[in-house]
Amino acid sequence: MSRKLDSLSIAIFEPLLDSDFVLHLDSEHTVNAKLIEVTPLPPATTREDLPIRKDPFSLVFKVVADVEFDQGTYRLEHESNGIMEMFFVPIGFGEYESIFN
Repeated sequence: MSRKLDSLSIAIFEPLLDSDFVLHLDSEHTVNAKLIEVTPLPPATTREDLPIRKDPFSLVFKVVADVEFDQGTYRLEHESNGIMEMFFVPIGFGEYESIFN
C-alpha cells in the first residue's frame, strides 16, 4: 500500500513512535530508521495563494547504521503503515527530520 503525502497526519505517526521503518536510499540500499519524535507544529498563517496544512507536524528519525545521506526525497516503509515518499533533512549525527506543513 502506497500513501500520498496529503493523506498523512500526525495521528498516523503517533502510535508508531519508537518503531522501526525501512528507508530506501536507492534501488539497492536500505537502512533501518527508528521514529524518535513526533511533534505538532504551530499552524501557519493563512495565505490564499498557498495550500496550508491544518495540522502541521514534524517527524525525526534516527538511522541505526553508520550511514549518512544527503537531504532529499526517499521511500520509507513500515510494516503496518505502508510505503510513502518523504523529504528528509539531516539535523544531527544520524538524525533526519521530515516536516509536513
